[in-house]
Amino acid sequence: MLVGLGGAIGSIVRFLLSLCFLNAVPWVILSINISGGFLIGILARLLESMECGETLKAFWIVGFCGGFTTFSTFGYDFFNFIRSDQFTHAILYVGLSVAGTILAVFIGYRVFS
Repeated sequence: MLVGLGGAIGSIVRFLLSLCFLNAVPWVILSINISGGFLIGILARLLESMECGETLKAFWIVGFCGGFTTFSTFGYDFFNFIRSDQFTHAILYVGLSVAGTILAVFIGYRVFS
């Protein structure tokens, strides 16, 4: 139940942000994925030591962040770059998405070390 509720809220927030930045697609998805990775890092660190950490992790990390960030939209944006022969943008988008999100998780986790 918590995962579903968190996922619904995260998806709605992602959708609203994408509406606010319509002219920035697909870069808004890149920003969402990186900021979501940062948030996951922070939450993972904060929830490690909490007694109810697993319950909160289900809502926030698996639910909210899982709904907020999206790999399928990332794939679709990459496909659209390739389809429109923007190969440099496609490679840049993949590199920044993967490296940026992983780095954001690491930095988010380290913020509270």
